[in-house]
Amino acid sequence: MSQAEVASLVGVSLTWYGGLERGEINPGYSDAFLDAVADVLRLDCHERNVLYQLAAGRDAVPSQRPPALEVDETVQRIIDQSGVPAWCQTPAGDVVAWNAEAARWFPHLSYERNMVRWICVYPEAQTKLLAWETDWAMPMIAQVRAALPRWGSDPMKDVLAEAVNAVPAARAGWRRTPCIIDHLDDRPRGLHVPFQQEPVVVQVIVMDLPQNPRIRVMQLLPQEQQPSA
Repeated sequence: MSQAEVASLVGVSLTWYGGLERGEINPGYSDAFLDAVADVLRLDCHERNVLYQLAAGRDAVPSQRPPALEVDETVQRIIDQSGVPAWCQTPAGDVVAWNAEAARWFPHLSYERNMVRWICVYPEAQTKLLAWETDWAMPMIAQVRAALPRWGSDPMKDVLAEAVNAVPAARAGWRRTPCIIDHLDDRPRGLHVPFQQEPVVVQVIVMDLPQNPRIRVMQLLPQEQQPSA
């Protein structure tokens, strides 16, 4: 792409953009201009920060645009090949990708793809998940509360309100000191699965994606020991 083409797409004169390409440091370059250049050149967040440093002598401001709520082929391949139930989830609990094992363990993904809503609101979850309130519902609500200041949106607030209203302990404790956690801990958790009579004990493994902080990979690792009924 020529300088003239980039200047035209950015909406500035060729002279103004040419100074940038010649390496002229100008603290007067606005964030809007540098962001527009980064967009036209399709720079990632690291390249964008280098552009700011070289062109204006300062770090880039954090992007106000939220990362896309989708996973790339590499992440999908990781969960497909994991051999255990695995899915990708947003801070609000929306499941945006999952593997065949997750679909086998959680048939509700065919009609309810918000994991927080399903765990907290659907009566079937109380039967499926052992120690439903303490081991599953309350920790899920605490995660959403922790993410709300950073990623808060009206749909996210709606999910949180639904969950709190459906979980007695959360509803009773809402005005007291809130329970806020960033990740589910790795305590053993029990649940019933459709293909087995006895409940299964699992550890919930949570992995953040640095390239997209709004997506987390969730995995359930089964343990040999079975929970007491």
